[in-house]
Amino acid sequence: MKNFQKIMLVLALTITIGSILVLPVFAKSEPTSLNNPLGETKEVSALIATIIRAILSFLGALATLMFIYGGFQMILSGGSPDKVKKGQNTLVWAAIGIVVVLSSYGILQYIFTTLAPAA
Repeated sequence: MKNFQKIMLVLALTITIGSILVLPVFAKSEPTSLNNPLGETKEVSALIATIIRAILSFLGALATLMFIYGGFQMILSGGSPDKVKKGQNTLVWAAIGIVVVLSSYGILQYIFTTLAPAA
């Protein structure tokens, strides 16, 4: 039974990740031009703000994936109290991670708009 659960988990993750990676390929078939991902800014403070926002976006996505992983841990625990507790801990820490990322984004947004406004 445990092998079946592992196979189903791997299959679900493979389909999910495969869909995320393959679907953008079919989204647009016409040629596109590449834009500068950092924007048209020439100031160091705006560049730093862009880099920090990108890092926070990555961390938010990682916290969301951990939230999903914690849910899978609880679903596949099989009623074992230790595994359920481990899944709950993962969910709690993922929620704390999302709160930290969102609050740090808000604080940095406030700092960059009030102390270093982009010209």
